[in-house]
Amino acid sequence: MVELHCQLLDAHKRISFLVHHVTLSRTNAEININVFQWYTRMSEVFQKYESTYTEKECMYQNRLQTCRKRLLEELEGFSRQIKDFSYFGDINDVQIYCKRAQTLNNKLDAAAEKAEMINAEEEAYGWPLTQYPQRKNIQDALLPFLRLYEITVEFNTKNEQWMEGPSS
Repeated sequence: MVELHCQLLDAHKRISFLVHHVTLSRTNAEININVFQWYTRMSEVFQKYESTYTEKECMYQNRLQTCRKRLLEELEGFSRQIKDFSYFGDINDVQIYCKRAQTLNNKLDAAAEKAEMINAEEEAYGWPLTQYPQRKNIQDALLPFLRLYEITVEFNTKNEQWMEGPSS
């Protein structure tokens, strides 16, 4: 703003010189007046921008905090779901268990992506990055169940082929 002010003072001197030595057309006079009028409005524009910027920054920071809390709540829910897998034991429902485990694994992958996006925003704000070790722990606890269910489903499928396949 200081540099702009200096440039306007210089321009004012030049226009004053021109006005004393040359007759400006109405259009040229209006254009030159407009330049100086804009400068007087600049302070107001900057204040409005500052206000809008502060408001939006606060809004986005609140949204980010809400996203962090929501992700932690999601992870707690996933942790409870993992405990349920310990009680699944009906061989006839293994296909259902497998689908549940795959769905949960996909949700954990999506949670990892959310965590990365949250960390990127935290970094942009200069905040310390939030760590989500429970996501990795939950996924590590899920993988044995997922693997077991996938192998069992594959075995059941192959078993049907072996037992009912063509005999030659």
